[in-house]
Amino acid sequence: MDERYGNFDLRSVDWDAAWEQWSLKVSADSDDDELWAAITGMLAITDDGHVQMLRPGEEHWSANAVFRDEIGDDRFDLDVVKDSYLEDIETSNDGGATWGTLPDGTPYVYFAYVAQNMRAIEDVLDAHPDARVLVIDMRHNGGATSPGRSTNSGCSLVRRARCSGRARATVPIATTSRRGRPGRSSREDTTATSTSSCSRTATRSVPANVR
Repeated sequence: MDERYGNFDLRSVDWDAAWEQWSLKVSADSDDDELWAAITGMLAITDDGHVQMLRPGEEHWSANAVFRDEIGDDRFDLDVVKDSYLEDIETSNDGGATWGTLPDGTPYVYFAYVAQNMRAIEDVLDAHPDARVLVIDMRHNGGATSPGRSTNSGCSLVRRARCSGRARATVPIATTSRRGRPGRSSREDTTATSTSSCSRTATRSVPANVR
């Protein structure tokens, strides 16, 4: 951790001070519970959802309170979106993507996580060849399951949608994930906007009370 973790400065963590504090709580006579409490207590100061611990017989532990305690699980409900706003609803075989059409004909897609499921963008665009705007909903997503490769693949698809003339702008909605974001453990469900690198800026609103 002290040699490979790259976010100490970003998260204002004094790792040496943390060691001084928590190393005093364990000794050669400490049992497993005491060692677990010390390690997780020390790691918790990172407030980073990608810092995680597993222990036989214990639930998965994350350093980020939002991810660990599932704070705000009741703030987003995909069924509300589907029942109140979408028509022609489809879901990918793995359940990672759900898409449909908003009342004004605008295509919408929701991603439950960030991986190869983002290829569903192609299916959405194929079903709406004349679409000028594509709504991409990233609220309450579980984050990337394969860092780098899958995320870059998804971003490439979004750029292709922007630049191909099929959908000139994409609009993420509340893109913070369950795993939190750098510097904060917040997951807000609000309206967001995105600037297209190929054309104009588009704004798409979803009512703030859609949860």
